[in-house]
Amino acid sequence: MDTTDLYQAIDELGIVSFDGLVYRHVAPGIDCRSGEGAQQQGGRWNPPNSFPAIYTGLTRQSTVAEFYRLAERNHIEPAALLPRTLCIMRAELHGVLDLRVADALKAVGLDGEIVLGDDVRPCRRVGEAAHKLGLQGLLAPSATGTGEVLVIYMVNLRADSSLEPSGTETWETLADLP
Repeated sequence: MDTTDLYQAIDELGIVSFDGLVYRHVAPGIDCRSGEGAQQQGGRWNPPNSFPAIYTGLTRQSTVAEFYRLAERNHIEPAALLPRTLCIMRAELHGVLDLRVADALKAVGLDGEIVLGDDVRPCRRVGEAAHKLGLQGLLAPSATGTGEVLVIYMVNLRADSSLEPSGTETWETLADLP
């Protein structure tokens, strides 16, 4: 799918609003609303050296699964990543691409296998297009296979949107993880 077709597919899918709690784990001292790490290193839905993106889970369980996936991807024991801060935030966004169903993924040239796979380039292409179109984020299945994620593009937030801290928890040991 070329870029023009991808933009058209995103436009045809339309946008949704999201209002709810989201969860994110970060190293101690990192601002819960910072997307600088993903901006520099890239993530599944944004390329390296691109734009800030905040990766959140829609449930605690999906966020814990992402924690374990981070350890696995880096070939380290999960305990070596501790301590971590679990950020609980309320997100109110009014321009979100919703890719949580198979038909929506297919419309942008993706499928569940691609989302779960190790080659992140197809997902990055979609995320980059969504960002360039001014969308505030995207909802998608988690690459862990557990739950869903909301990726937030902070630089695209409008005046009527927000991402506000609601609380934090500290994970000192693996027993602290929900």
